[in-house]
Amino acid sequence: MEQAPYRRWRVTAFTLSVAVGAVVAILLALIVVLVVVGVVSSLVAA
Repeated sequence: MEQAPYRRWRVTAFTLSVAVGAVVAILLALIVVLVVVGVVSSLVAA
């Protein structure tokens, strides 16, 4: 009887970690894109 809730908690924790990882990856990608766009635009302006 003790097994099911523990397994469900592990699945939930895994899902949450994957979701958080995806959000962090998206944020990092956005930051990189913004930095690249800023550098390119400054180079073009110069």
